[in-house]
Parts: sequence; C-alpha cells; structure tokens
Amino acid sequence: MTDVLRLFISGHSLTNQPVPMYLEAIAKGAGIDLSWNRQYLEGASIRQRSSGSATNDVDDWSGYTSGLDYRNAPVDVLSEFRRPSRHPELAYDALLITEQHGLLGSLVWNQTARYLRDFHDRFITHNSKGRTYFYESWLSLDSKTDPSRWIAYERAAAPVWRCVVAEINAAIAAEGRSDRIVSLPAAVALAELIERATQGGGVPGVTRETVQATIASLVEDNVHLTNMGSYYVALVTFSYIFQRSPFGAWHPPEISSVQASALQDVAASIVSQPPSAAMPIEVCRDYVRKSFMWTYLSYFHDVFWRNERGYMRALYARLQVSLQWWRLFSSDGPENPLSKSAFKRR
Repeated sequence: MTDVLRLFISGHSLTNQPVPMYLEAIAKGAGIDLSWNRQYLEGASIRQRSSGSATNDVDDWSGYTSGLDYRNAPVDVLSEFRRPSRHPELAYDALLITEQHGLLGSLVWNQTARYLRDFHDRFITHNSKGRTYFYESWLSLDSKTDPSRWIAYERAAAPVWRCVVAEINAAIAAEGRSDRIVSLPAAVALAELIERATQGGGVPGVTRETVQATIASLVEDNVHLTNMGSYYVALVTFSYIFQRSPFGAWHPPEISSVQASALQDVAASIVSQPPSAAMPIEVCRDYVRKSFMWTYLSYFHDVFWRNERGYMRALYARLQVSLQWWRLFSSDGPENPLSKSAFKRR
C-alpha cells in the first residue's frame, strides 16, 4: 500500500530546489506518494512570509500572499491551506518551515516565536492532525579550509532553536491541544557531515584531496548547497518526516552509488541519535546571555559585520548590540524573546 503525504514548504534559498524535488523522488522510491507546494521568498524571515512587516509592529498579514509556488507563480498561502491547488480534496499533512539563519537576530528583531506560532496555528486549523517541522537553517561558513569554528557555532546554536520550539509546544499543550512543532536539525546534520568528511578517514566518494575541495563538493558558495549537499539534507528531511531509514534511497544520476550510499549512512546515523531534551526556557535564557550570545556576536562580527562595515564600525556595532542584548536577555518582560511572557498568544 502506498503512503500519502501532502507537504507545504515555507522558506527561502536553503529550502529551494533541488531539495523539494529530491525529497519527492526519495519518497516515491520508498513507496510514498508525496505531493508538495511551497512559498518561496528569497532571504525572507517567517515574519516577512506571514505578517509582511519587517520594519514596524503593524501586522497586515500581507506576507501570506508573498512569494512563489512550485510553478514559480504567485502564491496565497492561506488559500492554499484551505484548498490545496494540486489536490483540492486533500488537506496538507505537514508544514516544513524555516527561519532566516541569523538565530538571535531573528528572535529579537523578527519575533520568530510569534510568527512561527501564527503560521503553525493557521496550518493546523485545516488539519488538526497535521504536523509542523521547523527546519533549522545554517549560517555561512567562515572558512572552507578550516570549518571547525562554523561546526562549533552550529552545535552551540542548535539548543537555542530547540528550546524555542519546545516553549511554543508547551504553550500549545497548555491550551489542551495535541498538535506539535517538531525540530528538524538540518544545520547540525550538515555540520556533522562536513566534520566527518574533513577528518579521520573521511566519507567515501565525498572526501577530496583537500578540506577546501571536500567542502566545495557540498557547499557551492559559503552557504548554498551543491546538488550533493542538497541530496544529503533531503535524506535527513525524509528520515525525520517519515521516520524511515534512508538506506537504499533513490539518488540523482549525478551522484554516484558510492556517494549516495555514504551520504545515506551519515544521514541514518544522525537521525538514529535520540534528541537531547530541550532546555527549559529559563535555562535557555541564561545559556544565551552568559554563553551563546557572545559566540553569536563574535561570529557575526568576524564573518559579516567586519566585511560589510569595516573594522571600527563593526566593533562599535558589536559593542552596542552586546549592551542592548545583555539587558534584553536579562528581562522577564515580553520584549525578551526568551521569556515566558514572549510565548503568550497575542
């Protein structure tokens, strides 16, 4: 018997083609009838794809009519939830949604928790048994010759994404609802692959003669994936959504059977690891204020701000944001995105 899944994807370039196409082909090879549509808006936050506002606190919800669908035609997300264009008789079973990759900037300035919750609530209205998967995006690599700092950053960031999702779920549960958002750790999975491919015995068919060449086979520039990198994250996504092993999965013709088998092996090992418990929001807040905030700001200063603004202006921005965020993450008010009150419905 063929399983059926209707998937809607809301995202930007890190969930763009060929990832959905590969995901569909992997599912089909596993006997699953996967049909998908999307809201693709280059570089956009969840706030921009829902509220429509990126500069003020006025929600006109025009973001739900922003972006492109699977045909690269304009999309109306809420109409699509009510009546899917590809299969009008079937509601969407799953929502795959991602945020901009600047984690703390997204939480503070784009109110990730608020707009992720709004997107999920609107989706679940049309299928109370549906499930939302929060696809954790990754930052740009600082170096293709030594990815160790980037790997450490992504591992440090993952618990923060997870605690935000867990706190949204706690708020949903408090309303007596059974629907949930599931963390899908795409960034950590990619970091694990790059670490394995550039250390020790490497990954068969993926590891090249140098670290730089190895990473270039997976990451095209410094953040967007090659076909091989896209295939890998599609394998991870498939395994998380369907709770199935990726072993023996379909692979595109440009990826050899040796490469495909090795990528499936890494993906399977990632998915088989039991997820660590999410930190309570109070612990998460302390972790951010005392540890992760400084990791985040240091990385942004060196990789983004210094190149964009020059040394002195970047240093000033880092100091200014450090002071603002130290006060912000010390607050118990709703302005702190990691306070209990920030997760109350408005």
